[in-house]
Amino acid sequence: MLVVFVATLRTNADAMTSPETSGKPDELDELVLLQLSEAERQRSAVYLDRTLRPAGRALVGRQEVQLRQPRFLAFVDQRPGANWAHPCRYLLVDPASRDVESVTGDGPPVFGVLASSWRLVWRSPGIDDWRLIPISQQNPEQIHQKTKDNP
Repeated sequence: MLVVFVATLRTNADAMTSPETSGKPDELDELVLLQLSEAERQRSAVYLDRTLRPAGRALVGRQEVQLRQPRFLAFVDQRPGANWAHPCRYLLVDPASRDVESVTGDGPPVFGVLASSWRLVWRSPGIDDWRLIPISQQNPEQIHQKTKDNP
């Protein structure tokens, strides 16, 4: 099972879009996965946003946090498929230092569909597709252009 998962991570390597990252996408995935508790490995879904958030104020779920350095955001859904609110965690990943800060939460990054910059990096065995948060297949610029053209 682990070999298949590592192969899946590597096929997503070209999906990293931020030129500021010092690590390869699979290195970020692995860093996020190292932060999971045994319980989270057994029954969670984990998502990573490829958008590097700049230093300063950032929204993490419904909480505002102060980032000292640019960070990537990972979301650990501890009860996939359950209605909100339920326990979850956010991981703020510094790609340069590999420092990871954990923030507890009780809601998803957004209600509805995640932007196309997000990707699923872990899914515990037995979690059906319907339990996962949908991820947009459209580029955010395409969505903005459609909105602008068709108000």
